Amino acid sequence: MNEPRDTVVGAALRRLDVPDHAPDFWTALEARLDDGGTDTDDPPTDAQEEEATVVDLQDSPAARRAAQRNRTPMLALVAAVAVVVALVVGVSVLRGGGDDESQLDVADDPTEAPETSDPDVEPPPAEDDASPDTTAPPETTTSMVGEQAAPEDAATEWLDALAAGEFDSAYDLLDEQSKADLSRTEFADLSSGLSEGAAAFARDGIERSMRDGDGFSVVTFAGDVEREGMIETAAYPVVVTASGVHFTLDGPQVDLDPSYAQGSGTTLASPLELVVQEGADAWIWIDGGDATPLAGRGDVSVDVEAEAGAGTHVVTIVAIEDGRITARSYTVVVP
Repeated sequence: MNEPRDTVVGAALRRLDVPDHAPDFWTALEARLDDGGTDTDDPPTDAQEEEATVVDLQDSPAARRAAQRNRTPMLALVAAVAVVVALVVGVSVLRGGGDDESQLDVADDPTEAPETSDPDVEPPPAEDDASPDTTAPPETTTSMVGEQAAPEDAATEWLDALAAGEFDSAYDLLDEQSKADLSRTEFADLSSGLSEGAAAFARDGIERSMRDGDGFSVVTFAGDVEREGMIETAAYPVVVTASGVHFTLDGPQVDLDPSYAQGSGTTLASPLELVVQEGADAWIWIDGGDATPLAGRGDVSVDVEAEAGAGTHVVTIVAIEDGRITARSYTVVVP
């Protein structure tokens, strides 16, 4: 209900005089009710119009007081409505501008399919945010030495580096034990001897043979090599472990016996007399034959003629002590 209006109406009603009904009022009312409450079509008489009392609801004291009481709340309500309307209009204007962020987002989103009136036209496929990298990776040279390389390939790579004079690369191909025993500078100081010795086997026509040990392999290179302008038959062993080429100066002793009567140049005669460090674990084999243990033996005499018969043979000796390995290969000619 409208409280201000009810107050005004109530005040007006209280100002009206209670009318005196004619004697036949109630009888006429009952008759009209019995007829279904149908209103008469007869217009009011002049007397009835004169008897009607008109009350000005707006000009009454009660109306003026009610209006006075409700003016302030009504003004506040009207002001609040005006503020809300202004905000709505302002937001609508901003959204209707040319910098509509929602429109930019849709336009910039490559995954949104364009609208088309033709149902048979398929939208273009969505592009991936990450474009494929077509840049070719830089070329790198990966060493074959280690667990991923065959021992023969690792040994050949090391000899090729020595022959090319790339001693830094050759040092990098050494295993961990060799680097611990020999610094890069100390290894470079051996460049002259390595160039004349081991590097001479980095050439075509050199035969390779290999024998596996416990945690290492020995690759023996043998053939005719050129040294100081001369061609000679010789052999050179390269030890390869899981982490690289094993080259150390601190390994157990393996040498020719000083009293041994050598043959011509590097070609030795049988029997072959050797000195192997006592206490070291050592093995010896001829060409590709079985390895014979030499444990605990200092002086070793190898009857190559009896073992292999006539011909040119390669004798290889390996000794191991405290994780360091020494290998030697000799060429022996049996007439």
